[in-house]
Amino acid sequence: MKRLVIAMFVTSLLAIGLVASCKQGEGERCQVDDDCESPLVCAQATQTCADNDTSSGIDALPPIDAPAEAATPDAP
Repeated sequence: MKRLVIAMFVTSLLAIGLVASCKQGEGERCQVDDDCESPLVCAQATQTCADNDTSSGIDALPPIDAPAEAATPDAP
């Protein structure tokens, strides 16, 4: 009986280890690049795994809508 309990415990630990070590696919949630399958990276703006293609604009800044000289100074 004791061996059965130990075997079940070890099996449970192995199953948890396998699930925890799985990498995320494209579009799945992530926190860091290591969470994603290779060659995907974690897009911080959406916290999802995405292709490392920089043309997608996932982490890009919004376009500037006015030139710098059009801005008024904040203080005299």
